[in-house]
This record gives sequence, structure tokens and C-alpha cells, in this order.
Amino acid sequence: MCSVHQAKLVKYRIANGSLWAGEVCQLCGQVTKRVSVKSIDLSSVPLMDRQSVLDRWNEKREQYWKDYHAKKREEFENERNARKLRYVQHLSSEKWKRLRVRIFNRCNGICEGCGINKATQVHHLTYDRMGDEMLFDLAAMCAPCHKKVHGLF
Repeated sequence: MCSVHQAKLVKYRIANGSLWAGEVCQLCGQVTKRVSVKSIDLSSVPLMDRQSVLDRWNEKREQYWKDYHAKKREEFENERNARKLRYVQHLSSEKWKRLRVRIFNRCNGICEGCGINKATQVHHLTYDRMGDEMLFDLAAMCAPCHKKVHGLF
């Protein structure tokens, strides 16, 4: 239901066929106030157009979800861009350079993917501790194995 009702006096039929009158929100169709049919002249009260109320409500509902999803997409993109920026900054840090050397030393400079080629890249197995990686979070790889791991090969 809507938060701000735009009520209008109308008559309407309920499921059993009885004629009722009340103030009905023109946006959502909620009856905001029932009126005794004995206390008013129903001939001057318009019949509620249920379809137009339903159409307006559906438009409002669709707009709400469109706005909601647009906001969520924007939040996701902002967080993704922030993660990318942190990642790029981390990869250019002295801490990362020292960690890369330790990873290459661990494997004696041999790719941990194929065990044959020279390791030239360090692959993150997880980003859970990015910026504070444990040695087992990383693997030394040659370029072909690194591409294969990322599905680019």
C-alpha cells in the first residue's frame, strides 16, 4: 500500500455483489474509510474504476523496483571500483613486491601450475586477505598457466 493516500468517495461492489461506498485511495486502491450506503445518495457517487487503480498501482510498483535495482547496481559498481582501486594500489606497494619475492623463492622460480616453466606472475587463490595475504593465498605461475586459471586460454 502507499504511504500518502489520495482518497476519493466512490461506490464499489464486493465479492458477494453488495454495493458499498467509501473513500478509496486512487493510487493503491485501499479503502481508507467506509461510508454507510444508507447515509448518502449513491446515484451521485461514481463507481470505482478498479482497473485504472490497479494500473496506477502496478506502474508505481514497477517504478519502485526499477529504482531499487538501479540503486543496487550503482552500489555494486561503486564497491567494485573501490575494490579495484585498492587492488591496484596494493600491487604497486613495496609490501607486495617483497611478498612476490618470497613466493618466487618458495617455488625456486618454477611455475606451481605446470612445474616446468619459469614463474613470472603471482596468482591470488583468494582475495579474502588482500593486502595481508598469507603465503598459501598465492601461487607463482607462468603466463600460460595464469591465463588458463583465469579461463583466458
